[in-house]
Amino acid sequence: MQPNSVDIRLGNHFVWYKPGVSVIDPYNQQSVTADVEETHADFFILNPGQFILAETLERIELPDNIVATIEGKSSIARLGVTLHQTGGWINAGFRGTITLEMANVNSRPVKVYAGMPIGRTGQKGMRNISISDRRPCRGIMPTSCEGLVPPRQGKKYPPCF
Repeated sequence: MQPNSVDIRLGNHFVWYKPGVSVIDPYNQQSVTADVEETHADFFILNPGQFILAETLERIELPDNIVATIEGKSSIARLGVTLHQTGGWINAGFRGTITLEMANVNSRPVKVYAGMPIGRTGQKGMRNISISDRRPCRGIMPTSCEGLVPPRQGKKYPPCF
């Protein structure tokens, strides 16, 4: 199978950290989920330097032999909005909405709308690998999630936001 892409749209669920000085410790789950705000809205104004989690409007389902990547649309990038920081891979067998790691590197606020085209996923087939071949990893990475996935470290994964 050759790579291909599917457009994705921004959903209406947004989560962000309140500004403050408290340290976020990735090995302390309480600090990761403290001082968080969230909203379901038709739009969100992403302020300069602000980081948010959002989700796609689309729910995807990948078969066991297909992995995907996510890339932002250039029209959004040219406004200074990045779509994902490092989590660009979507595992084979994943089912659910995709959590987007968005940031505004522009010096001006940018308004993003639920339903607007925000990026695309690229799919690529894998040969001779199935979910059962990756069984030792089961329980470490979730294969499905509805809603935003919060940051996590180690082997304990909290439920979705």
